[in-house]
Amino acid sequence: MRIDERTAWYNIAITSGFGPAKCQHVWRRLEDLGHTADVLVGMDETSLAETLSLSVGDAMSLEEQFRSLIPVPSDNDRWRVRVPGDEGFPNTRFGSASPPLSAVLWMSGAVELAAVSTKALGISGSRDASEEVLEIAEDIGRMAGRDGILVVSGLAAGVDSAAHRGALRTSTGTIGVLASGIAHAGNVTELDEDAQLCLVSEFPPDDPWAPRRAMQRNATIAALSDRVVIVAASSSGGTWEMGQLCLKRRKSLFVVDLPREIAEGNQLLIRSGATPLAVQELDACLQFDEDGEQVQPTLF
Repeated sequence: MRIDERTAWYNIAITSGFGPAKCQHVWRRLEDLGHTADVLVGMDETSLAETLSLSVGDAMSLEEQFRSLIPVPSDNDRWRVRVPGDEGFPNTRFGSASPPLSAVLWMSGAVELAAVSTKALGISGSRDASEEVLEIAEDIGRMAGRDGILVVSGLAAGVDSAAHRGALRTSTGTIGVLASGIAHAGNVTELDEDAQLCLVSEFPPDDPWAPRRAMQRNATIAALSDRVVIVAASSSGGTWEMGQLCLKRRKSLFVVDLPREIAEGNQLLIRSGATPLAVQELDACLQFDEDGEQVQPTLF
């Protein structure tokens, strides 16, 4: 087998104990040293530990994986596999993504969207939302796309679908992150083939939907986004956990300022530190300064 950078990265990502955070650490170390991942193949555990600042146990696991290299799965007409360094992988985000981003992504559709350097807005919310709430989500998606901001959401019914729908009314496009393997994309793949939609999954293609994967999907949405907007959350469940994740990671988080009877979790998240987003000023979440940093709304 030819040992190239893609093969090396794929094997790093599937090494036991090497989740997104550890892979991000390896990426940063390699960048600091000016190395590519293929130089690691053939190193002994001591050299790996010293080069990558890893524990002896992690270095041993990596050396063992490199002794039985597994090739990168081939692309086909249903999906494409992307790893760090690949065209189409979000390389500009990978080293600094918070939370860390998976080092192996399975994609289909407009895969080039994942690699664009434009600003990106994550949108999250309840599956069981009122028409009023869905209109808000669609408006945010449309306004983001209008301003050249990529929309990232979770492809679920309700708020997610409304946000994608709004974004698809513009030419900017949208990224849909699956809580299953990409083979389970279902009716999403029946969109117009020219739709500016990139499907992304961090899970092997045949993995089914599962609650824990839905929680992991939240982290991927946040990692691919510069900031996150929660449209409607209850006081538990996936959207609530997205809010907690962003607050813990100090990820820029906006929450639509809805009454408690419409979205119980929204006011709780705002009181916990999220930036309130007035329904009359939804585009406040789209404002960035010259350095791309958050501009705090002046209306609150």
